[in-house]
Amino acid sequence: MNENYIRDIERKLCNNERLDGLEIRTVIAALRESKHCLQEPYYEVVYHDEYGKTESRIMNPERKHITDEFEPGYCIVEDNFSIDFRRIVRKEDL
Repeated sequence: MNENYIRDIERKLCNNERLDGLEIRTVIAALRESKHCLQEPYYEVVYHDEYGKTESRIMNPERKHITDEFEPGYCIVEDNFSIDFRRIVRKEDL
């Protein structure tokens, strides 16, 4: 792997900049290989408006509640999120 590519990922992580899909997969693969880590699930929430505009957010749950055992070896996990989307609308449409 190219040293400049690794340094660019490191810079983005240190500056809290967004990684692209390939960079995310590279980091996940490196963690799995070196630390035997498993990735926590994340969620993408997508808002579609009536004009075809979309906004999306990659999110992790703010709270997690684990219920009693569902069946042997399984339980139900309830993930809670809060989402704020800003949109422009005509006042007359409100």
